[in-house]
Amino acid sequence: MRTRKSRYTLLIWVFGLLALSACSNESSDNQPTTSVTSVIQMPASLLLLPPDGVLRAYVTVDDGERIEMTISGDIATATIPGLSRTTHDVLITYEFTDSASNTLTVATAIKTVDLSSGDASIAFVETDYDTASYDNDSDCLSNAEELAAGLNPLNSECILGASLIGCCTL
Repeated sequence: MRTRKSRYTLLIWVFGLLALSACSNESSDNQPTTSVTSVIQMPASLLLLPPDGVLRAYVTVDDGERIEMTISGDIATATIPGLSRTTHDVLITYEFTDSASNTLTVATAIKTVDLSSGDASIAFVETDYDTASYDNDSDCLSNAEELAAGLNPLNSECILGASLIGCCTL
C-alpha cells in the first residue's frame, strides 16, 4: 500500500512532466525548433544609395511573416524565432523609401537553408542578390543604379555622354 507521501510525490512528477512537455521547444509537428539570428552581408550597390532616403531590409521565411531587419553599416541582422529544424526558403528584401515617400524594391535574394543539423546560420553573398529585376521605369537601369547615380527610378531618363545610359536609343 502506497503512502500518502508517495502519491503526492508521484502527482508532483506527473504535473512536472506535463508542465515541461507543454513548455518544450517543439513545434506542433514535434519538430524541434530554434531561433535563428541571421547576419546578412548587404549587396555593395546598396551602400551607394542617397542619404536622403531610408533603406530597410526584411526577411521572410517560407512565405510567413515579414520581419524587419536592423541595418548597421553593410550588415543586416534579424532574429527569427520558432523555426523547425528542417529546410526553409528564406527571402531577403531591401526597399528604399525616398524623400517623396516612394518605396521601391532595390534588391532581393532567396535561398533554401537546411537547419536539420542544428546549425542555425543563414548566409548570403553578393552574387545571391538580384538588383537587375527591379527597374520601375524600364530604362534598363536598376532602381539601385539610378538611386546611386542621383536619378529618379520612376522616370526614364537618358544620360548622353555619360557611362550610364541604360537602354536609351542614341
